Amino acid sequence: MSSPLPPPGQDPNRPEPTPTHLSSGFQTPPQSGPMYGSPAYPPPTASTNGLAIASLVCALVGIGTLVTAPIGAILGHIARRRIRESGEQGDGMALAGIIIGWSITGLTLGCCVLSITLGILGEAASAAVAVPSP
Repeated sequence: MSSPLPPPGQDPNRPEPTPTHLSSGFQTPPQSGPMYGSPAYPPPTASTNGLAIASLVCALVGIGTLVTAPIGAILGHIARRRIRESGEQGDGMALAGIIIGWSITGLTLGCCVLSITLGILGEAASAAVAVPSP
């Protein structure tokens, strides 16, 4: 005849714990398995790339100064390359710095070219209409 089946959820190969009585008469609790140390903490998050932050700041300051906008765009390109290599965060900030920086730079250069062109055309038109004095 075979041995009786263990209750559901128990391992049939695990030996039955034997209760140990202490001098006070209390029974020790059965061991339920290995106990592990403190609970695991989540892995640290990747830090934000400093050049990405500087890129966005320079591009936004460039809206008012018109000087730092191309610096912000260049820093954004450098930051995106470093972010791809290191896995840091900040790709969106770097991309925003690139877009804003080059947009402000393009608008500034376009306004300069337009004002120079209008100045040259205005000077040529005033010279052509000039009336000689009698």
